[in-house]
Amino acid sequence: EELIKWENVAVGDILKVMRNEEVPADLFLLTTNDKEAKAHVETSNLDGETDWKPKETYLHTEGRHSIARLNAVSLFANGYLETTQPGQGKDHMHHFDANYVFGGAPDAGKRALDIEQLLLRGSVLKNVDWALGMAVFTGEDTKLMQNAEPVRRKVSQLERHMNWLVVYMFGLMILVSAIMACGHAAFLATDDRWYIYTTGDWPNLSSPGPRWIV
Repeated sequence: EELIKWENVAVGDILKVMRNEEVPADLFLLTTNDKEAKAHVETSNLDGETDWKPKETYLHTEGRHSIARLNAVSLFANGYLETTQPGQGKDHMHHFDANYVFGGAPDAGKRALDIEQLLLRGSVLKNVDWALGMAVFTGEDTKLMQNAEPVRRKVSQLERHMNWLVVYMFGLMILVSAIMACGHAAFLATDDRWYIYTTGDWPNLSSPGPRWIV
């Protein structure tokens, strides 16, 4: 066994996932330590559901002891997988259409696969101590990444109303400022400002006419 990072997992690698570990890639389930070679996974990281989902491997390995199962796994390793390219066909999170062509025996033939034999990246292994799987899709090609969508920001009705209110207030401030600026410019352009003391001489308060006390 060799410990490798998720980023180094390649298609065709046979990986061993331990209990409560996240699955690092989309894995074709080969066998587990369960006597019926079954497993359960938790997919709360994928769809928010906390219920464990059952996964099962080929009938060829069910009910056999561990040595027979590992021999069956070696038979699977000599074959190859037929599947659609990532992003094509039924690429929904819970759909998987593929065929596994057995090798090592003339009459091995092929067998159809479905989502029950696929451990999705991001799911957590439960109910068994370990599981062996062959990497089908890795990295950006996994179903998790292919079906990922940009996170949409949720805005309440009150927040929308407040946003528009701020826009209206900002526009009103600009309008009032423009009107005041135009009025100030017109005021400065007028020379007849007799009521404002702008010269160096004080007005003659003894002269007839209106008198101002400042």
